[in-house]
Amino acid sequence: MREAYLLAIKWNRIVSAVGFCLLQGFPQYIISLFGNGDQLYFEFAVLFMRIYLFMVLVNGVQLLSSSFFTAIGKAMKGALLALTRQVFFLIPLILLLPLRFGIMGVLFAGPVADFAAFILSVVLVSRELRKQRILSQKEGVL
Repeated sequence: MREAYLLAIKWNRIVSAVGFCLLQGFPQYIISLFGNGDQLYFEFAVLFMRIYLFMVLVNGVQLLSSSFFTAIGKAMKGALLALTRQVFFLIPLILLLPLRFGIMGVLFAGPVADFAAFILSVVLVSRELRKQRILSQKEGVL
């Protein structure tokens, strides 16, 4: 179980790194696939893409961790973890950050929510893997 989860995380990091490089390195090309506009449109769209999608490197960890908990029979923990980024973190941040930072608050809400969901996922999965390791050691002793 541990090896399968870590293998999925490894491949997710590889795919995410490629996506990150494309999103950060060539945002204007990606944006132009969806239409065209004046220079101001492209300037804002590039800024938005670079900031809002900055934490794409760690997005998959939360999704995989949610599936991990569901797969080991802890569906409630998996469901709650699935809601962290969008519901528990992103919505409140989109509502609160603009009060202090204006439109930039909306842009930064995404990466802040992604990072918070990532940290929570790492903590919960680390605890679970530690529990599983302790249980398997105890079973091996018996």
